[in-house]
Amino acid sequence: MLVQNFKSASDLSITERERDALIKVLGLLEREEIIFVPYDPVDRGGDRPTYTGHFNMNSWARPASCGTIACIGGTAELIGGVDFSRYYSDTEVYRLFYPGREVPDCEYESITVDQAAQALRSYLTTGAAGWSKILD
Repeated sequence: MLVQNFKSASDLSITERERDALIKVLGLLEREEIIFVPYDPVDRGGDRPTYTGHFNMNSWARPASCGTIACIGGTAELIGGVDFSRYYSDTEVYRLFYPGREVPDCEYESITVDQAAQALRSYLTTGAAGWSKILD
């Protein structure tokens, strides 16, 4: 197995717990333990989001009939017990969660699990998601 060469939490301007949560999400994405589900704005499930392994970049963490549908950040919050709400548009982690900042015409709901894994790996190793190359 290759040694992971991730930037430190300090280099990424996030906390250790947030970095650890994102590393866990990367593993889930790359092992295909998270599955893509279509985004349906009408589908409402339970009241409280819980991790169920359902992915769509168009939903932060929203209960649906299949379980909770979550993006990279929402999944990290659910499995890591962290809160990314304090990050704003001028941070790289925000750009990871909102690819439209880098690719204005991207369709969040069509971003695949593989593309999300590529962006998250890029963020953890370089400090930038690189959505423009991934969604090209």
